[in-house]
Amino acid sequence: MAKNSKTCGNCHILIFDEYKESFHGIAMGYGYEAVVNCSSCHGVHNILPAKNPLSKVNPANLAETCGQESCHPGMPEKIASSKIHIDVGQKKSGVPYYIQQILLWIVFTTAIITLIWFVPGFIRKIKLIKNK
Repeated sequence: MAKNSKTCGNCHILIFDEYKESFHGIAMGYGYEAVVNCSSCHGVHNILPAKNPLSKVNPANLAETCGQESCHPGMPEKIASSKIHIDVGQKKSGVPYYIQQILLWIVFTTAIITLIWFVPGFIRKIKLIKNK
């Protein structure tokens, strides 16, 4: 993680955990250096609450903040206004929560089915090897 993100994450633990689960946080976790960090969106010395109209992350300013030339030029306001920091482990996150749940159930079911088929076959092979 970038030094800036770690610095902010020391106090803003819950938000930082949500950031790490976002597309930007995952990219940063893989070492992609061109990804945004906390100050890219929130500023450095002019960090203001999102409710403040002068804040870079105020809903009225998000299209401009996210649509910078170095980020997502021409980003539509509707996309820019979507929630960035979400906790996919909570139902209130909506679609990402349900996608995560479906994927977890698919993995769990696949593992169970694999064990049901693998274990008896493995036991049969061991018996065949012993009988030779």
